[in-house]
Amino acid sequence: MFVALSAFKMRHRHCNVPRDHAEYSELASWVNNQRSRKERLTPEQVGRLDAIGFNWDTLASQREIMFASLSLFKKKHGHCNVPATYQGNPILGTWVSNQRTRYGRLTRKQIERLEVLGFDWDPRATQWEQTFEALREFHEKHGHCNVPKESYVGNPSLGRWVANQRTARKINRLAREQIERLDALGFDWGRHASRWEEMFMALCSFRRKQGHCNVPAVYMAYPRLSKWVRQQRMLHKNNKLTSERVRRLKALDFK
Repeated sequence: MFVALSAFKMRHRHCNVPRDHAEYSELASWVNNQRSRKERLTPEQVGRLDAIGFNWDTLASQREIMFASLSLFKKKHGHCNVPATYQGNPILGTWVSNQRTRYGRLTRKQIERLEVLGFDWDPRATQWEQTFEALREFHEKHGHCNVPKESYVGNPSLGRWVANQRTARKINRLAREQIERLDALGFDWGRHASRWEEMFMALCSFRRKQGHCNVPAVYMAYPRLSKWVRQQRMLHKNNKLTSERVRRLKALDFK
């Protein structure tokens, strides 16, 4: 086992063997036993372990083991956002979460080591930024932010995220800065905006197939579309359709 540990040290540059890696499960158990029975080891055994940089501190070694497990996770998945339900090592997700909540109590060295791994201290904020960027690209392409909640094949989750931003603002869970950045894109906070876009895209699809926008009263491919078309005509007649929507419908040669 000492030979195996020496080989591990040469390969990984430390002796903190992770317990969640099948290749090292027996070695990890042996390493843990050396710590717990140090008083019963011979001076020669202790000396040989010391010589390869063995860590006798249980708490410190536990942190190193978890860090090594996180390194393995990063190599496998390309990121450090371990889910709470990660079956490969059930306690790793909890440990990662604890590093975020304990940020102010971590040493500079601990923080730097995690950051070298690409550790994300606020994955929710990162996810928001990434999705906001996707919305910005959508806006550049389409001229608006009303992503259909169900039918946008370019990025199916984007429509749900847009709907979630409306809900988050309604219950005061959206930061002022986030609201302002969305406003700067011309974000429509109306709860029916995404539904209109979904129906509009269905109309675009109909026009591509049929060459016109006169949806029959019974249209089996999309039963709600004819009712929506009639509603647009009624809204326009009563001057309740925005100029932007009128423009977009006219671009389809809508009658």
